[in-house]
Amino acid sequence: LMAHRCAWAITYGAWPDQEVDHINGARSDNRISNLRLVSFSEQAKNQKLRRNNKSGLNGVSLIPETGRWRSRIRVDGKQISLGVYGCKTAAFLARKAANVKYGFHQLHGEPK
Repeated sequence: LMAHRCAWAITYGAWPDQEVDHINGARSDNRISNLRLVSFSEQAKNQKLRRNNKSGLNGVSLIPETGRWRSRIRVDGKQISLGVYGCKTAAFLARKAANVKYGFHQLHGEPK
């Protein structure tokens, strides 16, 4: 059993019927004030940077053939291209703007 799901059940008297998300992204912080019930897709909007990320920035990748940077975001299972940029910073700023537009959590994509 996962501690955050148990904490939710003990506090509210019922097993959670959705995902229990850690608002601040810290999996060890199981205070009830840091937990919220969300759908799977909403929980995905609060994920940390993946370990296999090569660029160090969420949604930004290098196109080796051209040396340009691609920016993308996945919303409701669909990948949306945010453009191709000459520098990594521009691609990152496009992704940050898309995070706001599509309602991603402010900590989404931050390093663990």
